Amino acid sequence: LDAKNVTKQFGGLTAVSDVTFRVPERSIVSVIGPNGAGKTTFFNMLTGYYKPTTGQIDLEDRNITGNRPDVIMKLGMARTFQNIRLFGTMTAVENVMVGQNSRMKGGLFGSIFRFPVRKEEAAVKEKAHEELSYVGVRPRHHDWLAINLCYGEQRRVEIARALASDPKILLLDEPTAGMNPQETRAAEELIFAIRDKGTAVLVIAAFWIGRAQTGGLSAAAQGTALTAQDYSEITQLINRYAYGIDTCGGNGFDYAN
Repeated sequence: LDAKNVTKQFGGLTAVSDVTFRVPERSIVSVIGPNGAGKTTFFNMLTGYYKPTTGQIDLEDRNITGNRPDVIMKLGMARTFQNIRLFGTMTAVENVMVGQNSRMKGGLFGSIFRFPVRKEEAAVKEKAHEELSYVGVRPRHHDWLAINLCYGEQRRVEIARALASDPKILLLDEPTAGMNPQETRAAEELIFAIRDKGTAVLVIAAFWIGRAQTGGLSAAAQGTALTAQDYSEITQLINRYAYGIDTCGGNGFDYAN
């Protein structure tokens, strides 16, 4: 995934300014930064929810700038949301089946004659159960309504739904928000397992994943991307750029702690 000189303006407000960014294959890249830095706005442009004011976004050397979200998903990019967006009155397995909609082939005639559609739906349901088990949702919870699942399992169902579309790159918007330390560690292990299966992962605000990832570490401050090699350098850059502080010195925003 390549973003080149991407800018997003809302009237006179520049939310994202001239960002150039790359996610290599089979990598985990973290984007960190304070609230209001433009991280989710950047995600929304990558996935087609916002159209960039200027700049270009390429997925496997194909220009996807301004394409609809469903088109981008079919090309191999899936995402989760900062605020969980599950269908509360559908079961966990039904939610994951929705994620496979772009890969299903049954059309008008299949719906009329039913046999090919029934066969495809059975395969889709089986895959949904497999994805739920893969992300760690207990089998007895597969048929529970999403609204009745605990917060951590709702997060996992959302990741399973994204994985069901067989993405080449998975975008996770604050996947550990609201989780306790144990759930956070489990999510970290899951993200590394997803990467090891060959899917690139782009994570927003995942301070814990930034320490161990191999693809890259970037920070956002006031809509601008800052790139560094380690947490101490990122901390100094954010403090200098966003807060006008030259060193952490205990007074700035210390991402390392």
